[in-house]
Amino acid sequence: MQNKNFDPEQIKILGYNIIQEQISSPPEFNVEAIQYHGFHVDMEVNMEPTEDLLKADLRIEVVTESEGGNEEEAQAVFRIVYIIRIGNLANFTLEHKGDRIVLESELGNYIAAVTYSTSRGILLQRVAGTGLKDFILPVIDTDSILNGELNNPDQFLL
Repeated sequence: MQNKNFDPEQIKILGYNIIQEQISSPPEFNVEAIQYHGFHVDMEVNMEPTEDLLKADLRIEVVTESEGGNEEEAQAVFRIVYIIRIGNLANFTLEHKGDRIVLESELGNYIAAVTYSTSRGILLQRVAGTGLKDFILPVIDTDSILNGELNNPDQFLL
């Protein structure tokens, strides 16, 4: 890595696309019976350092856990792809591992934070009026997304 200090103002979201949006909210779903919302988030990053472009692909799964009153749980799956320009991206990549380029951790954390927080707002809008209307993606340590440790996907019905 040539430059130790990354300037977050070098991150420019060029656009995003919701490529999957599935919400299952049963007609007689009682939100008062919800005990908690389970969720899982995965992120995959692909980049083209010579063009300073990065694609962050976020998959978010949400399911309710109710105590009585609901025969079916409300659940959702979202997949949101972000296209991001990063000034001097090649300066913030580490050694190649096989056919993969590794992103420097500070920049990885910025990308995870920006895409996750933007997705929080998108989900708030999309789940309004459904059985998931009270769900807000919590504030998290972005390392958990990068390490694949943000909740266990085995607990979900999706």
